[in-house]
Amino acid sequence: MNEKKELKKQWKSMSPREKIGYFKDYYLLWVAGGAMIAGLLFTMIWKALHPVPERQLFVYVFNDILSDEAEEETVEAFCAEYGLNKDLIEISDGHDPDTDALLFATLTGDQQLDLVICREEDFADFAGEGMFFPLEDVFTEEELKNWSRSVVACPGLLETDSAPDDIYELYGKGDVKNFGLRISDSGTYRKLRRSDGDYVCGLLGLGENPENAEDFVRYMMEH
Repeated sequence: MNEKKELKKQWKSMSPREKIGYFKDYYLLWVAGGAMIAGLLFTMIWKALHPVPERQLFVYVFNDILSDEAEEETVEAFCAEYGLNKDLIEISDGHDPDTDALLFATLTGDQQLDLVICREEDFADFAGEGMFFPLEDVFTEEELKNWSRSVVACPGLLETDSAPDDIYELYGKGDVKNFGLRISDSGTYRKLRRSDGDYVCGLLGLGENPENAEDFVRYMMEH
């Protein structure tokens, strides 16, 4: 008790500067630590109560800039036709295959991407890495017949029972299959795009929303 009285007397006799110094020496670290813990707890509780909705479709576009207005109209029309939420559709455009290779590898590794659109000259490299489903595994014979002029065939990843020391030896050494569709042949994509050249789309084998990606391709090719 006497110790507390003594501290009160000392506190009353301190100047404002001395009080600030005393607080820094004895209480600042405790207060900062408590604030940090409280902040972490608040963040955890907030995230638990407000979970981020999962995407219904994630389209990744290389080397093409899309019109924002046309993209918004297209997404709204697509979602209205297939009963999806336009706020959960993401089309990320303008990326470069070389400079953004790490980001692309991370997104594909995390199975976040559903559909890739890129220049036709770059498409074979992606297909050769075994990234895409063959079209015959996804679409009907009638659909592929209707889109036959837009089908893009190229060699895929060589399938082998034993993994080689260098995985790159397998790239582009597999069977030639129909992995892509020249999406720039569609009227819808021509309205979206701001770049020249032929663009091809491929359905990623590890996408989280394969059915929505298939429907998006159908919509683009048929409108």
